[in-house]
Amino acid sequence: MAGRGHGPRWRSAGRVSLALGLSVVTMLAAACSTKGDDDKPATPAASGSAKVVKTGQGISGTELTLGNLNDVTGFFAASGKDLAIAYDNFWKDYNQKNGGICGKYTVKLENADTGYNVQKATTEYAALQPKVAAMQMVLGSAIATALSEDITADDMVAIPLAWSQSISDNPNYTIVGSTYDVESINGLDYLLEKGLIAKGVKVGHIYHDSEYGTNADAGVKYWAQQNGSQVFEQKVSPLQNDLSSQVTALKGQGVGVIAITGTPTQTAALAAATKTQGLNVPLVGNGPTYTPDLLTGDAKDVILDRFYFAGGNGTLPTAEAATVLAAYRQAVGKPDAIPTPALSTGYATATVMAKILEAACAAGDLTPAGIVAAKKGLTTLDTGGLTGKLDYSKPGISPTRQSFIVKPDATADVRLKIVAPLYEGADAKTYVRAK
Repeated sequence: MAGRGHGPRWRSAGRVSLALGLSVVTMLAAACSTKGDDDKPATPAASGSAKVVKTGQGISGTELTLGNLNDVTGFFAASGKDLAIAYDNFWKDYNQKNGGICGKYTVKLENADTGYNVQKATTEYAALQPKVAAMQMVLGSAIATALSEDITADDMVAIPLAWSQSISDNPNYTIVGSTYDVESINGLDYLLEKGLIAKGVKVGHIYHDSEYGTNADAGVKYWAQQNGSQVFEQKVSPLQNDLSSQVTALKGQGVGVIAITGTPTQTAALAAATKTQGLNVPLVGNGPTYTPDLLTGDAKDVILDRFYFAGGNGTLPTAEAATVLAAYRQAVGKPDAIPTPALSTGYATATVMAKILEAACAAGDLTPAGIVAAKKGLTTLDTGGLTGKLDYSKPGISPTRQSFIVKPDATADVRLKIVAPLYEGADAKTYVRAK
């Protein structure tokens, strides 16, 4: 892959220290539940141990490099910037508290900005790949899909910041949380359970015509089949920020709930259009459909009153929330800054990467192939409540059926409150992905 061009890149070992405490960071060095643990080599100790760990690409001396394909200039720039802060803070603190992976290898990050552009991402990955042991982040369903064959050919673990079920078909990808279809089902299950909608309700779904949107739509359709409902679809592009015509169409069809799989800007547009047209129905989003700045716009009241979100834990780790928030605000240089849900996503995905790397170290092989083998052996991975328990033993299946149901809250530190943690709805329990 040498010789291919590359764009902006920055090295990072963490801009600020983050004192997360033993309950969040130190526990990550503990052994993970794996298949055949008794057959694994003994866990390697810190430097000085007679145990030799096999190393390769991405490790130089006592430095282990992870790659990040981020978006800090495109559609999801607000989330991307918070992800960068989360990773910087997490690994800085992990290195300080644990001496790095195996108590020996200090983790460094090699970052690239794709601008949420598939072609640029392909070029950036080609430049990053020879330098890293694994990919901490590949942001975006379209980008993760485009790079899937390369990730497989390079025999490398990558964590996609994308939750399309088709991505889970690739055993090298490590999805952290429930897939978009499961999120959609859980969101609608919750509304039904709480009496906000009824069986037989007409469901509107506004979604991107992409892996992101179509996977969520599969979940919406499954839920409708199970509950005697009809789905009315409105496909949009990521650039489409006026949803008035879509809402007009859905209103004419008599929908009683609208699901959205889009950008935060489109969530605001949806809320504003329903308010203007007097369509006072629940709105439920999944994926990256919410950021705190939605509570500063004209649709604030609608967002607070009628919008729900099904996805990852968008709040901060409870025990260390104040410390995490203070470190975030120091990093951005604003004492009152409000993070997006991506800050929590960053901690969750870094937690998973740390556990995979420690499992590879315990097996005596920190080469990219050894890291892949360690990932495949993880059958019960506990992130401490940041996600449901994760099972990576069955490619093509959501690693968890649990989602967080979250509602915007103007008084909360992160402008979100969890109304149903680790929620697994009745229909999510029975869901089987269509082939």
